[in-house]
Amino acid sequence: MNEPMSRLSQYGNSLAALIAVNAKMKLLGRSPLFPIILVLLSLMPVILWRLVFAWLSKAASIESIWVDAYTVYAIFCSTLYMQFYVPLLAIFLGMSVFSEEIENETVVFLLLRPVPRTILVLGKFLSYVVVSSSLLGVSLVLSYLIIGSIPEAGLITANLDMLVQDWMVFTLGLASYGAVLMLIGVFTKHRLMTGIFLLFVWDPMAAYFPGSAYQLTVRHYLFSIFSHSDVQTGQASLSDALLLFLSDHPSASGLMSVIVLLLLIATCIALTTYIVKNRNLRLGQAQEA
Repeated sequence: MNEPMSRLSQYGNSLAALIAVNAKMKLLGRSPLFPIILVLLSLMPVILWRLVFAWLSKAASIESIWVDAYTVYAIFCSTLYMQFYVPLLAIFLGMSVFSEEIENETVVFLLLRPVPRTILVLGKFLSYVVVSSSLLGVSLVLSYLIIGSIPEAGLITANLDMLVQDWMVFTLGLASYGAVLMLIGVFTKHRLMTGIFLLFVWDPMAAYFPGSAYQLTVRHYLFSIFSHSDVQTGQASLSDALLLFLSDHPSASGLMSVIVLLLLIATCIALTTYIVKNRNLRLGQAQEA
């Protein structure tokens, strides 16, 4: 009884160490300014909008300028973050989870560690999720504060639960896209073009195809759980409106969407582990020869 618990504790400690080490490498491996640059790039459209609004407020009377801060925030979330920043972070950080080690053939030394391959893949993947989710969370909070700084907007104190919910949805999106790109990174040499095609061509365009092709996209399930509804006026959620605008396909249920995305993540992790195991054997055989 003690042996399984001891082994489970050992695996847990190994997983935590892998997450911490790989997260530090991803954040500071390229440059200490790397995370700051990523956050600032995502904030540039929001800062530009806020400056334009401030200029218009001075050029005209305050009473003549009406803006709904909630709507502005929802639009930025649905366009800037959901359709651009989340996929971009996934390509930039998720695809290199294992591809760099395999390309440089340093994966052999990585796999020499006395750690099960599943724990190794899971640790590197979770480090990506922690880093990308943290960077996006900082950017999202700053955007929320910038938009909420509009006089009498009432956004900051009234919608904090919405901010947390959006961050959770974006984290699930980062994990889903990242798992797919991690698998692509170890499966094909043309990983960059394949990833760009899947995330920026197939994912948004499949909704226009006849049949059920839209159900084979991460985007469909993310928008199905991404809700910015106006409870007081009874208006439909912004995500539902976008889905209806993009196509005639209805959104999936929230529970079904979460289950599908979690199954996708688990499948990609399992396939990546299988490929890494086989790649290790082939490299080992080549060295023996």
